[in-house]
Amino acid sequence: MLKQSEKKSLSDYKTIVSWLTVPFLGKSISKFWKLIFTVLRNFFFLQFSVKFKIRKIPVVHVDHPLDLKIKFTPDKVEDYLEFVDFFIRPVSLLIYRLPRSEYRMDVSDYMGRLRECYYDASLVYRKSMSTTYRPKHVKHKGFGTIHAFDPHYLCVPSLHIVLVCLTWKYVEKIIDRLGFSEETKKALCDEAFRTAVSISESVLYIKQHSVNCIPAALYLLCVTQGDVFKIEDAVRLIDALFVKCEDISDEDRRQIRSYIEFMFDRFLLEGLSQDKWIDSIVRWLSEYKSEVTEEAAVKEF
Repeated sequence: MLKQSEKKSLSDYKTIVSWLTVPFLGKSISKFWKLIFTVLRNFFFLQFSVKFKIRKIPVVHVDHPLDLKIKFTPDKVEDYLEFVDFFIRPVSLLIYRLPRSEYRMDVSDYMGRLRECYYDASLVYRKSMSTTYRPKHVKHKGFGTIHAFDPHYLCVPSLHIVLVCLTWKYVEKIIDRLGFSEETKKALCDEAFRTAVSISESVLYIKQHSVNCIPAALYLLCVTQGDVFKIEDAVRLIDALFVKCEDISDEDRRQIRSYIEFMFDRFLLEGLSQDKWIDSIVRWLSEYKSEVTEEAAVKEF
């Protein structure tokens, strides 16, 4: 039986209930702790081991001239940090709308997918890490935390993009089972998509990523989470980037979207002839030579 109370905004489904519930969900608990362990090992420990020269992995600058078309906008850090709550919202939707016996397996599945994404991205990072020029000292709430906990070596593929796109599509995957009216289902799915777009834009606005980081993330999702994330979903996201952003010219927006789609197609096509899906990304990283100097990038900050 469905729980009652229909809310039309994802933000109405508080994430605190997920944090207080998931660690004690019986069968799901193992997936939760495996996710935590994978994040620590393949995100935090991995890049800090390179920062402190414990491990030797090449670090490639992946800045692109098109990044300079996007003005550094510190206020966008709020959109960037929204991903923390956003990727937990599907779990809150399930907990609010379904009885424990019904949502437990869905939660376990979602936790497993998140873990797979971190692990799959790490397959690239362990071969080659990547970075971009970003402002070092920004007197704006949020940047201190980002710079303290993120050495900034894991740009390609962008886990930020991977997580928000998986979240958007997982909301669509589970929405029909939750007993919402058609109007509410559309509102929630539209909100999930809009949020994925705004967070994707924010990674470029605050210089946490380059335009090169997005297509690699979309490629990862299509290959490893293909039952949920399709090629047409990647194209839909790319086509929506910066559509409503008046601080970028029409021509620059066109070029940015065109380049991201070109790189996405390249990873897909080259991946077809490789033994492993990561090979097309790793080879590109080994060959890429950024045309953007630190002086040119810093000038924009």
